[in-house]
Amino acid sequence: MRSPEQERDISDLKKELIRILDAAAMYNEKGYIWSGHSPDKRAKTEASFHEAMLDLLSQIGPGVLDPVLEKAIVSGDAARDDFGHFSEIARRN
Repeated sequence: MRSPEQERDISDLKKELIRILDAAAMYNEKGYIWSGHSPDKRAKTEASFHEAMLDLLSQIGPGVLDPVLEKAIVSGDAARDDFGHFSEIARRN
């Protein structure tokens, strides 16, 4: 069982994860176009989102997030999302 302090920490980590999921979705939808990013720069940015998501997932721990979201983070699908689908899943959990 987690202490109230650990629950607050996880809550803060989830909020940060949602922020990154939202940022990735906005970037993937049109942000890369507005930024004038090349395909190489876009791939590097998506990799950066993926790395940040994996880091947060490791801090949050297994079994806390929705399994669909965990799988999408690990596979990189969440870093490539351009609809905000995965941030919606995170908000429900």
